[in-house]
Amino acid sequence: MFAGRLPVLIVILALLLLVDFTTLAYSIFEGTFPSVVERGAPTAYRNLYVHVPISIAAYVVLTVAALAALAFMMSRRPGFYEFADTAIKLGVPLGLASFLTGSVWASESWGSLWTWDPRQVSILILVLAYTLYFAVKGSVKDPDRRPLVSSAYIFAAYATVPLSFIIPRVAESLHPTPEQTRVL
Repeated sequence: MFAGRLPVLIVILALLLLVDFTTLAYSIFEGTFPSVVERGAPTAYRNLYVHVPISIAAYVVLTVAALAALAFMMSRRPGFYEFADTAIKLGVPLGLASFLTGSVWASESWGSLWTWDPRQVSILILVLAYTLYFAVKGSVKDPDRRPLVSSAYIFAAYATVPLSFIIPRVAESLHPTPEQTRVL
């Protein structure tokens, strides 16, 4: 289904990334700081324009990958697997960028790159789980079984995405929740 459209999807994705990075660069260099700064250096909040969009993009791409993997497992159409595999190749760097930009922000706000904050730990687990996908994919020597095993792993690894939302709400965390950052 997607095999013939894959080059078109890649071009569209590349254009969206170009627009995203252009607006991101503008926001970094020209954007204003939030008017309310509760803790940390005010310059740390410039990272708001980098870390948050990258994190959201990572979650969206990994969700799309899980849905495509599920669609492949149900239909066995190779296009779904190719789409899931491509999404993982984009999602892992986005997840890593989210982790790294979050660590930079943590360093300025909390005084350390690593604080064992539940959100930091859960994102690290997420990035490691999806990075292991490449080892799982490479370990299956049978090319006919590789898509099915890889898709099952992608779908199983998706459990780390909701986990990264739940953990900071049930454990004490330095990382603010969306409810804590709303302007009243």
